[in-house]
Amino acid sequence: MQTERAFSLRISAYLSAIALAAACQPHSPDRGLVSRPPPAPVQSPKLDPAEMESAQARPVVAPEAAARLGGDWTAFARAADRESRVDARGADGRPLSVSWRFATAGSIPLEGPPLGGDMKTTAYAIGLPVGPSLSRGVVLAGSDAGYLYALQAETGALVWSRPLWNMAMVNPLVVGDTVFVTTGNPYFNFTETLKFAAGDRAVRGPGLNGLYALDLATGAERWHLFTPGENMPTPAAADGAVYFASGDGFAYAVDAQSGAVRWKSDVKCIDGMSSPLLVGGRLFFGGSHPDQFVALDAVDGKILWTRAFASPTPAGFGAATAAFAGDKVFVEELVKTGDADKPVANRLFALDPATGKSAWEQELGRGAKPKGFATATPSAVGDVVYVSSLVDETTHALTAGDGRQLWATRVPGAGAGLVVGDADIYIAAGPRLVDLDRKSGALKATLAVGGHQGPATPLLAGETLIVANMYGWVQAFPTKAFRQQ
Repeated sequence: MQTERAFSLRISAYLSAIALAAACQPHSPDRGLVSRPPPAPVQSPKLDPAEMESAQARPVVAPEAAARLGGDWTAFARAADRESRVDARGADGRPLSVSWRFATAGSIPLEGPPLGGDMKTTAYAIGLPVGPSLSRGVVLAGSDAGYLYALQAETGALVWSRPLWNMAMVNPLVVGDTVFVTTGNPYFNFTETLKFAAGDRAVRGPGLNGLYALDLATGAERWHLFTPGENMPTPAAADGAVYFASGDGFAYAVDAQSGAVRWKSDVKCIDGMSSPLLVGGRLFFGGSHPDQFVALDAVDGKILWTRAFASPTPAGFGAATAAFAGDKVFVEELVKTGDADKPVANRLFALDPATGKSAWEQELGRGAKPKGFATATPSAVGDVVYVSSLVDETTHALTAGDGRQLWATRVPGAGAGLVVGDADIYIAAGPRLVDLDRKSGALKATLAVGGHQGPATPLLAGETLIVANMYGWVQAFPTKAFRQQ
């Protein structure tokens, strides 16, 4: 407790200093949106100058490798189906099968305890809580320590890294040769805390909350946009725009080339970690205070509909990332049950994207409130939706059409995301990766990988799983390693 409190005091002081520095800069009249010339890129977060590498000595990704190792990455978990899978191939044309580890700045031993014996302190200090992205031969991973890393997909070697001045709880996007990454943090400053406690509208996320456009090859900044509230969720990109929702109660559409705001919509709820879903000209995301699921017109930001469900918990839709398949939007929420012994439950909703009406809903599991993330991200593949309940640590397969359960398998420590292979479901679960049979849900194998994966979604690149964890590591494992257990 003392360690966590000391860390909280340090981070609060750090964020206050950042906020004070930001306040000394000229702000535009549009609720604190700021545009400034980009600073010189910082090439490495290495803390020991003796270990710093020169930019000239760093590896680059060859054009032929870029062509066979992933295309655009336009949303959380790559695309609207939330299937974090890439057709990645080695130089021999076969599916990529590699093994490597990369330790980010401040990382701790994979076999050891968390910092001060506390996982929350560790996560907020050095964790990589959201899964990595892969595009054009580059693996990208954001850190709660405030850095973005670009690594060679085949070797794990550092291509570049740069500070982002706030937590980067993001699955970085790549469109062409541009990386888009958002930053923020889950705190309230003192003034906003008083507003929140009084039930008034408050802004979450002190410090420099931003959307950055960076060069994929070098990490050099092309532009940035600062907003008053946190931008922790992963944005979505399409049609020359980047879309995100913020802790200031607004959603934004930003021109991908210039960073100019196309529209700004007052949705009056805080998006904590609900990464927007962009399909059919509509933008979907969840918010809390008040708890609601929102649909906007992607052209002008007009609110098309909002949906609130019975008995939400404070977590509600605030961290609920939706998926899309066929003609439905799938989203999980944490709700109250009224049962003293099992007070909360995860429920999966299948919604009509045009109206927000429920096509079906299914309770996945009830029990005690999860300690970390409260809702998982569905992965919709074909006519099946795969999703975990973090309440009772069970992974489910349901028919997309009517919500009929095909199988359910208990996976202790299951994270918020999973990835679907041809015959396997891969799940990050604490210090392990778990392999389930896709058809039956039967446990096939587990792989000890160390550290703690947290809520991160694994990335399946050819026949390689790439994962990030709370101990500050990015790791790659060939799927054949499961068969060698």
